[in-house]
Order: sequence, then C-alpha cells, then structure tokens
Amino acid sequence: MAQTHKLDPAQGQTLANQMGRLNASLGPGDVIHLAAGFHGAPVITRANEAVVSVLGEPGAIVGKTVLAGAKKWLFQSISFRGVDPAADEKSVNRLVDVSPTSADIIFQSCSFATVDDISGWSPDDWVLKPFNVALMMRGSGCALLNSRIFNVRNALSLSGPGGRAIDNVIEHFGNDAIQFGADGLVISRNVIRQGRHTAREQLHADGMQGYPKANDGVHTGILIENNTVDMTGAAGDYLQGITAFDGRWRDVRVLRNKVVVNAWHGITWFGVDGIEIAGNTVALSPNSNPKLTPWISVDKSKEGRPSSNIRVHDNVCRTYRLPPGTPH
Repeated sequence: MAQTHKLDPAQGQTLANQMGRLNASLGPGDVIHLAAGFHGAPVITRANEAVVSVLGEPGAIVGKTVLAGAKKWLFQSISFRGVDPAADEKSVNRLVDVSPTSADIIFQSCSFATVDDISGWSPDDWVLKPFNVALMMRGSGCALLNSRIFNVRNALSLSGPGGRAIDNVIEHFGNDAIQFGADGLVISRNVIRQGRHTAREQLHADGMQGYPKANDGVHTGILIENNTVDMTGAAGDYLQGITAFDGRWRDVRVLRNKVVVNAWHGITWFGVDGIEIAGNTVALSPNSNPKLTPWISVDKSKEGRPSSNIRVHDNVCRTYRLPPGTPH
C-alpha cells in the first residue's frame, strides 16, 4: 500500500537530508509532502519501479537539485530557487539538472527562478547571478507541464529523447527561453514573453533554439505547435523567434505558432530534411525598428548541405527566405 511521508524543515527534516532514509523505505505510489520552508539541495538517484510523487505545500522551496540515474519521479507544486555560486558567465551549472541516465521525470505546476524579486538587477546580474540553465532535462521521457520559469538566464534545455514542454510560461529570461535537441520532442502551448537580453550578454537570444546532435547525428520527429513568442513591451534589447542554425534535422513540424519579435529571424531552420511550417503568424513587435521584417526562412546548413522536402503554407508573414521554387 502506498505511503505518505511528510518532511518539515521546522522539524529538521528536508528533502536533501532525508533522501538516504527515503531511498530505503519508498515504495510504488508513495507521496512525499514537503512542508513550507527550505528543503536544501537534494541529490536524487533512486530508480523507482512505479511513480513516486513529491508534492510541495505552499511555501516549500527546494534549492539546486540533481537527478542522476533517477526514474519515475513526479514533482508537483514546488518552487525551485537558487543563485549560481560560481558568479561566472562561463559557468555551466544548472539549478535543476536531470542527467542522461535518468528517465520519466515529470515537473508539473512547479516554478523555477533565481530569486523572486529582480528589482534593481543590473545587466551584469542577468549574466552572473542565475545558473546557466534553470532546468536541464537530458533524460528520456521527461516533461515540464503547466509550470513557470522566470528571472533566469537560459530557462529550459529539452535535450532528452521523448521530452515534452507543454502549457508553460517562460518570462523575464536573460538569453534563451527554450533550448532543444533530441528525438521525438513536443513543445506545445507555451507562452514565452518579456525577454531581458542586454548588450552585456554575449550569447544571442532566442525564444526557442535547436542545438546539434553529437557526432553529426540527426535529430528526428520534432513538433513545435501552438506556442507564443512575444516581445511586446519587453525590457530586453531583442529576441529571435524559433530557430535552428546548427546540426542535422529530419521530420520537423512548426505549426500554428505566434511569433512577435524584434529581430530578422522569426522562424528559421538550416540543414533540414523534411520540414512543415504551417499556420504560423510572424510579425514585428510594436515600437521596434520598422526596417526589421521578421521572416520565415529555410536554408542550407552552415556546411552547405541543402535542405529538402520543404512545405511552407498558410502562414501570415511578410517576408520569406526559401530555396528557389519553394511555394509558400
């Protein structure tokens, strides 16, 4: 029978300091309740046979979290918070890091941030205070659902096969909102807004940016649908839309997204074999340089490999940059 375990920092019990005991006692379907307070920086390595849930009560806060070899965990209603102690713009630290050896890790109705209040942050702070990535999901079958990421540098890295990011809000981020690169990804119904990129940040800012597969491999089966990327009223200097400049890609669908940005690249994909871009709206954000005209573009890879099997239709966009003869 499933058991309930309550951890209360006021009683000296946190998720971080109780994981050793819990590893020996957890069973299928168990629920861990986190009472209000700070629950430390847990390292979770348990591979469950059935889902174990970690449920945060109001005010429950968890710091830097590592999941290594962990399987079948559900985190619900938890606030993950933390400042990167490295204070180095080249840091590769993550606030929450799901390793490639982990699988079936779900975050639902959670929030991720450096701190809650960024009033008074300088351009340096947007680069030095946050972890490099707020949530890095490299395991297979992982998902971020109905959650919020804010006041971070790079918000989400979706880089494990079968990953999903659905119904999330990502706002007040210093660089990229979603970085992606794996097979079988679904990125759907997310709202990306209020980019905070400044000239202090040396990396270019994207609402979504694809990253190449190791060893010149091919990412396949990518679905990006019904998302909003919107720079209207944002404090940042610019944000590109949905992009993949590097790597090899196959069977990509970019459908019914709304992209309102102040940069040339609205929807841009290089080096793809099989892409459908349909039903999207791409426009210039208000009060932007009118000389900018965000485009939909499909082009050869940086190595000169041509894109193929391109379908572009039923979009609302002023400018297209496509191989000669490609209908749109």
